[in-house]
Amino acid sequence: MEQVGGMDIRNRGAGVIIKGGKVALIQRIQNNEMYYVFPGGGIEDNETPEDAVIREVKEELGVEIVLERLFTMMDFNGTQYFFSSPN
Repeated sequence: MEQVGGMDIRNRGAGVIIKGGKVALIQRIQNNEMYYVFPGGGIEDNETPEDAVIREVKEELGVEIVLERLFTMMDFNGTQYFFSSPN
């Protein structure tokens, strides 16, 4: 993990999972503020972004997913990869 200006910079992969018209999100609370993120997490040194998403979704939601395509990517505290899933 890299640090820039005191902030941890880590590439992250996330799954955009829509099923039955509902979107899977993870609720987080930090500094007494609630927010939501797509399931996913940091990409380990030996992983592809796709591998990280599959692993993190399994850890966080307990489900195995198939990735359809890279939905989008953006630079924010590292590179963020968002993959869509037909699950």
